[in-house]
Amino acid sequence: MKQKRNLKLLTASLGASLTVCSSHAAISVLSTDVFDNGTSNLSGGSYTLNAFGADKLVMVVTGEAGNPGQMSDGISGLSFDGVALTRLVDRNSIPESSPAAGDWDQIYNDVWYLDASDYTGGAFTNSALDITVTGGQRGFLAVIAMDGTLDGAGNSVIGPRDSNSASLTTDPGSIVVASYGMGGNGNTASLSGVSWDGDVEVNAAEIGSNWNGQVIGYSNPVSGGTASYSFTDSSTAGAHVIAAEFLAIPEPSSSALLALGGLALALRRRK
Repeated sequence: MKQKRNLKLLTASLGASLTVCSSHAAISVLSTDVFDNGTSNLSGGSYTLNAFGADKLVMVVTGEAGNPGQMSDGISGLSFDGVALTRLVDRNSIPESSPAAGDWDQIYNDVWYLDASDYTGGAFTNSALDITVTGGQRGFLAVIAMDGTLDGAGNSVIGPRDSNSASLTTDPGSIVVASYGMGGNGNTASLSGVSWDGDVEVNAAEIGSNWNGQVIGYSNPVSGGTASYSFTDSSTAGAHVIAAEFLAIPEPSSSALLALGGLALALRRRK
């Protein structure tokens, strides 16, 4: 009876300990790429990425939504190897009451993701990206293949119009993907830097010298708390920032590991 009681207490202690995590496993960025289709729509191109070994794909799509009178919601669907991604951030072009040239913001900006657990093949491989654009014009697709992430996503934010920064609250150890949409409202500004929390890699892309400039990057890892994800630009007219957090897999605390060892020892002695 005493042995059973001790085992029950140890099991309860283990259950409580496993709910405490002292740190997070590091997220690895396995591969990245940025695609465009020249001056044509993204939907007319074919794109491949080696995502082998990743547990999550994150894709950022940003670009023009059309001229006044032709504005759209940008991307209507995105899939990898025939499996649909989940849209986390949906920032559409913003027309004003009189959408004349110089009086509206034509940039759309989206963040999508797909977990390996939802992929029909069970694991990511090198496959074609099937992209559908409705009403959009030229744009860019940035793809980041990650490992060490929890399924789903954390917090996200759409920054204000005519701004080069957005604030986001995150957990320690997360990775943040941010995208700066510029070029709307006749903006021909040039980007000169970023100011982010953590290590930063930036992929810059621009088609032509007007109306369609985007910068996409990631910060890994972040220290947690509220931070501003800012881009240094010579003009913020028609610009905006979006950012999204993806969480790291938590590591069990030392007390959980000790309890697990104790439980294994107790079970062994019962034999």
